Amino acid sequence: MNTDDRNIVFSKATLDEIRQDGQTVLSSSDGVSIPMIFRNLSGKNFSRAEYLDYLKHVAYGDMGFVPGTITLWHGGILTAEAVLEKPAY
Repeated sequence: MNTDDRNIVFSKATLDEIRQDGQTVLSSSDGVSIPMIFRNLSGKNFSRAEYLDYLKHVAYGDMGFVPGTITLWHGGILTAEAVLEKPAY
């Protein structure tokens, strides 16, 4: 194996995933977007009102999540868990 081949093998990025009910809903290996989206989904990046709007319009409306537990995985290892609230429409 030459140096270029080794660099390709050893530079593979680790996959981050957000799962719900055992199914991967979102995934990426960029190392940034999935953990940030998980923080959004768990309410850590918003005020309460902004969070409820985010759930209603983005998480449930655009991303396909439903109320219930979501999990964050990094390289196949569970790293965090959060519960998405039922909307109060």
